Amino acid sequence: MTRTIRLMLLASVGLAPLQGSLGAQDNNCLPPSTRRTPVTSVDSLRGSTMLLAYGTAGPRKGRITSGTLDLWPAGEAMRRQGVVMVGATSIDLTRIGAQYTGSLRSRDPATPGVTLEAAGGGRPPTLTFGSVRLRDERGDITSAITRFDLVEKAIKGYRGYWRTLHGTGETASGYFCISRF
Repeated sequence: MTRTIRLMLLASVGLAPLQGSLGAQDNNCLPPSTRRTPVTSVDSLRGSTMLLAYGTAGPRKGRITSGTLDLWPAGEAMRRQGVVMVGATSIDLTRIGAQYTGSLRSRDPATPGVTLEAAGGGRPPTLTFGSVRLRDERGDITSAITRFDLVEKAIKGYRGYWRTLHGTGETASGYFCISRF
């Protein structure tokens, strides 16, 4: 049995209660603290981690979802665009009202389901979900995507805030936690 299959089995069996009535706080996933430890490196995100997201605004407010997040180093073309890692995820973002375009499970290096952009210009490192990113003539993204800003290094991983940036439906936002198994 491959590692990915074992991790998915763990997520579906061992973490099934997370998708029920339990709140994120019951699972040690809290919003970032006011005294944040800044994210100075994202190297520990390489490989497989558990992602837990909680919706605090939008059509699915109060819902929680979880899944695996697999990241690996980005290829040269992506690195030139500021992407340090690419990957895929099993999380069901629609449970919390998030929107995206394309596949979250895509492992195609040219159109990965997830990208991790480096921090810079006062921005924290950011995970962007969705394998399709349509842009207009100015280069602005015109398709629905969801971004997770890693704003705090926590004891067991990372915490931050997420938001859906574009789309034809209602917008949504919340917070998330990423931790090692």
